[in-house]
Amino acid sequence: MTAILYANKFPEVLDRLKGNDIINVSDSEWNNFKLRANDIYSKWYYTNGPHFIALAITISLFFVFRNPNKHIWYSLETDEFIYLGGWAQLIVYYVTFYVFSLSLLNIVATYRILEVLFSTNKLVVQPLHPDKCGGLAPLGALSRTLIYGIIFLGIIVTLNVHFNYENFDRELDNPLQISIMLGYLVMAYVIFFLPMHAAHKPMKQAKEEEMRLIHHYIAGINKEIKKDFEELRDIDSDALENFHNAKEMYDITSEMPVYPYNVKTVITFISSVFIPVLLYFLTRFLDSM
Repeated sequence: MTAILYANKFPEVLDRLKGNDIINVSDSEWNNFKLRANDIYSKWYYTNGPHFIALAITISLFFVFRNPNKHIWYSLETDEFIYLGGWAQLIVYYVTFYVFSLSLLNIVATYRILEVLFSTNKLVVQPLHPDKCGGLAPLGALSRTLIYGIIFLGIIVTLNVHFNYENFDRELDNPLQISIMLGYLVMAYVIFFLPMHAAHKPMKQAKEEEMRLIHHYIAGINKEIKKDFEELRDIDSDALENFHNAKEMYDITSEMPVYPYNVKTVITFISSVFIPVLLYFLTRFLDSM
């Protein structure tokens, strides 16, 4: 499922992080990590959890939509017999929530795997890396493979909101409508950003360590320059140049983000969220014509 979810990019991203020396790990340690990653994905709550979640939601909806009136296609039970339309709808509910649950749990598993990777291996940030994320932009690219799933989820939510408006006169400020839309935004954020959050803490720690090293180097040069001042000697030009270079490096490092995504990744997320929203308002506009 993870291969489908990330278009088979996850193993490739992990290998890129190792190949670019972002992760300081030996080959044997890397092989052990892969075994542990496979073990995480095979946990019963990741493999069987979607079935339980989908079944629980479907059973709940059975009672929510149960209608004693006859001759209504979505009625699940009447005095005479059960309509096939209702049973078909139950199957659709189960499959839909199973797919969503499976996707979400796989994303949680991916987060857990990245958390293990960064907690057991030293992260080497690269402040001068052109991706402006210390070399961890591949994680952002990984999340960008999920935009189609987010758009699909948004379309389903949009259709649901529009259905409530058309059939039950529920405007956008209705509490149910607000709950549906907020739920979508929270779900979209979790789907897109959760795996990248695993790198936040190690990126912050690596950045602080890098800044401490540079600061220690600058402090040593500054000490020599002060000594020249005190003894009224000419300042060593090499020391002064090293000081300026180190200061520039310190400034670059201090501006490095502590999340593995850049502007491109954020724009991608915002676009994927608002495409279904625009679709909804376009539908409303066309209906009003």
